[in-house]
Amino acid sequence: MAGAMMAFREHGYAGLTVKALEAATQVSSGSLYNAYGDKEGLYAAVCDFYFRKVIDPRIGSAQTLDDLEKVALDLFNPPFSDGFGCMVTNAAIEFGASAGVGGAFAGRGLHTIEAAARRAIYAEMGPGNEHAALRVVLLYQGLLVLTRAGRLSDSYKAAVTAEFDHLRSQSDSRPQT
Repeated sequence: MAGAMMAFREHGYAGLTVKALEAATQVSSGSLYNAYGDKEGLYAAVCDFYFRKVIDPRIGSAQTLDDLEKVALDLFNPPFSDGFGCMVTNAAIEFGASAGVGGAFAGRGLHTIEAAARRAIYAEMGPGNEHAALRVVLLYQGLLVLTRAGRLSDSYKAAVTAEFDHLRSQSDSRPQT
């Protein structure tokens, strides 16, 4: 499953050929189709795998500003800095909000990211800080696009750190109850 995940991350859904799938998984196309029915069935299984192995452990468990900052800064290091981006971001770009597996996967992933940002921001800064939560989502998604484009640099890393320092300073000045 990990090989198929990497192949979909690298090529996208439409750009992934049967030959590339066979090479990535070391499984014949006949066996893949017997197991998953078709390419969309395999993609659906890979999307579930991606949530279990990547999204839920990294983003679904984020509770604090420090957690969110770590998630963002991890994008500057392997394996996330490999230039293939995030399957959720890639699916959002490829499928948009369309019906079907790709659109549903993108929507689920973006919802998970938004929920994590709100959870951490509201816990540390209080409810009513919707704009701060949305800035984190924008920052994170922007980093993922830049990762895919091979454009991450130390300057972006410094900007991430500065944004989270700013958020923490707002949290520190919040009246304690």
